[in-house]
Amino acid sequence: PIPDNEWQLDIQSTDGADSRKGITVRKGDVIELEGSKGDANYVMKWPGNKMQSYIKIVDLKGVNGNYTDENSGEWVAVLGLECRNLVPTAWSTGRDFIVESS
Repeated sequence: PIPDNEWQLDIQSTDGADSRKGITVRKGDVIELEGSKGDANYVMKWPGNKMQSYIKIVDLKGVNGNYTDENSGEWVAVLGLECRNLVPTAWSTGRDFIVESS
């Protein structure tokens, strides 16, 4: 992914009652959380729920977002997310990726 990539995700509520498709999350989008000193990169409320649900992109040791020839065919983490009151169910590549063939 390129710096400040726009990640496209499908999400659902933790109880599975609601879902949304094609939401976007960017590290450069910083949103303050209600009643907290914290922030996140995507914030919303599910219908009928007073609590905020959010996604925060987090840096993880060893995760650089690259899938290369050396790790071809292996599981490679490309993104770290902290999620509250929602669950990512799918990821779609968007326009913010650079693909090189060797």
